[in-house]
Amino acid sequence: MNSQHRANIPVHYAAQVYDRFTKDFLGPFDRLLADRLLQESRRNPFGRRVLDIGCGTSRFLLRLASMPPLNEFSLVGLDLFSDMLSVSRANVERERLLDRIQLVQADVHRLPFQDGMFDFAISRSTLHHWANPPAALIETRRILSPGGVALIHEIRRDPDPAALALFNHFRSDAGVEPSRLEEKYTVDEIRGFVERSGLGSEAVVLAPAHGYSSLGCEIRIAAPR
Repeated sequence: MNSQHRANIPVHYAAQVYDRFTKDFLGPFDRLLADRLLQESRRNPFGRRVLDIGCGTSRFLLRLASMPPLNEFSLVGLDLFSDMLSVSRANVERERLLDRIQLVQADVHRLPFQDGMFDFAISRSTLHHWANPPAALIETRRILSPGGVALIHEIRRDPDPAALALFNHFRSDAGVEPSRLEEKYTVDEIRGFVERSGLGSEAVVLAPAHGYSSLGCEIRIAAPR
């Protein structure tokens, strides 16, 4: 599938359905990314600024805001789609976290932030929504501070069958269709995007073979200090 001929792809179901799915059914996958962010924060103890690219309805940001090790962190959620951000704002306001979580509507290919503005960038299951993944990776790298790290977790078209079965079980329980693997990319295709981004040794792709994380892969982008 050639990303150069795609547009940004929205979620295929209503934002309210997506919100319930991400709130109630993604706990194991939330913990994977949350644990990775905590690991990276221990390597960069002065980092305090986090950008969630493709934050959806902000359920993951709300989880981060509730974690004591991240009490002093500044959290920014970015999404392209207004229906997601409408639910997101309601969620953040309901939890009285407007002082902790800022929401921005923008495109990952044109992030409205200065160079080096964030110590951490995170994104989950978004790469297949992007019109031009290599360009989006370059833009994500641009906003990282010296020593900053981006963690992009993406479902792949060739996942471990056991992990996919569990994920689709959660989706079924939430009343959501099975994952559309035809929209996703293989690990080799994702590595190709990283190569075409020109980020060199700053970006690596990790693709576990077993466990929850074998549903996808991780792109880790690390800006030198």
